[in-house]
Amino acid sequence: FIMANNFVWVNATTLNGTLWDNGTLFSASPITQIGTLTINRNSVGANKVLDAQLNNTGNIVASFDSNSFKNTLVAFADGAILNNSGNFELQSGAFNNISGEIGTFNNSGTLKKTTTGNGEIAVTFNNTGTVNVESGILTLMDGVSNGGIFNIASGKTLKFGGGYIYVLGNGSKINGNGNLTLEGSVLLDIKLSEGAAIASTVQFTIDSRASELYGFQVDQDWTLPTITKWNAGTFKSTGILTNKGSLTIGGNTKKYLDAQLNNTGNITTNAGVSGVVYFQEGAILNNSGNFDLQSGVISKVKSSAVGTFNNSGTLRKTTTGDGEIYATFNNTGTVNVESGILTLAGGVSDGGIFNITSGKTLKFGGSYGYTSGYTLGNGSKINGNGNLTLESHHLLFDLKLSEGSAIASTVKFTIDSTQYSIHIGEPAGQPHTYFNQKEGEGAK
Repeated sequence: FIMANNFVWVNATTLNGTLWDNGTLFSASPITQIGTLTINRNSVGANKVLDAQLNNTGNIVASFDSNSFKNTLVAFADGAILNNSGNFELQSGAFNNISGEIGTFNNSGTLKKTTTGNGEIAVTFNNTGTVNVESGILTLMDGVSNGGIFNIASGKTLKFGGGYIYVLGNGSKINGNGNLTLEGSVLLDIKLSEGAAIASTVQFTIDSRASELYGFQVDQDWTLPTITKWNAGTFKSTGILTNKGSLTIGGNTKKYLDAQLNNTGNITTNAGVSGVVYFQEGAILNNSGNFDLQSGVISKVKSSAVGTFNNSGTLRKTTTGDGEIYATFNNTGTVNVESGILTLAGGVSDGGIFNITSGKTLKFGGSYGYTSGYTLGNGSKINGNGNLTLESHHLLFDLKLSEGSAIASTVKFTIDSTQYSIHIGEPAGQPHTYFNQKEGEGAK
């Protein structure tokens, strides 16, 4: 039995397998499919239209001969519903809404993405069953809710995309060691309080639109997957986010930290000049691991906001070029300027060690109009034979010699500020020394 033209079901009935090659499937009452329904479209055929409620308790196999995920296999008319409690094998092709209309795919059975290439579901997708990404790429484009299980095979990809919110709740799990990608205007809302989880073995990429509205959010403390890439969008949590593995911050689009992020593993930043990481009000980054700032800017969402970078581990500036931190920077660990220029422009306090390699530069100050005060106390040391530069219109550099702080004699020291360049605190009861670059004089 082949459906090749428009097909109208007069009364509710049971379908026991067919080849749906073309046309519209319409019924005012639900249709139950108990056999094997094959949905196929070749490169020259027309897409099919579902204008009914189709309940699958058997097997559906869907494929499009073309490999492009943009090629519509089935278009859903307004109100069309596909309920799968059986097995649904999506080899390739897209399930879309007719323009301006709304359809729904409810999966309480098993949905499998098989064969190489792309498969896309661009209708509302509610999962309480199991989704297995066994081959190629499966993209969910129109919102997902409820729970269910998602299994991603190694080297395969599950994408959440479109302009919608995807809610993982009710014990939903994303398992495997494949790729989970957020792409476009999408927000993934992970309800940890409802038992939802993403396995640490999943390779997680946030490549959503450059806005604080998109990316992911969690409602409790959460440890990121072992391999996470943050190229755009927001990290948001009402609890604490922890990175114990490898977090790479890249891309040339804006990112927003709206949480406390604790790093005990490795973070590498290699973002482009426009790939700024903005700290939302109250955001905190605590580094007790390794932070490799190759390039890029870490800033506050606005100059009056409060954002803090606390380093008790190791911060390294590697690769040529500039790395800039415009959030408040508190150092009790080690900062190594191994290559290029590292600029601290949001104020720094406490102690810690700063090591500057020959020919490389550590700058206090900046050009964003921030008024910054830097206090080096608690035995802080600036070592090496590289360049230490004070550069800003509004800068106070306070060196607490009485607390054991020091700048090595081998450091090449440049004062290039127009106000309040350097204040050296002498031992208690002794005079203080001020150098004022604007006035061109020193006073004691």
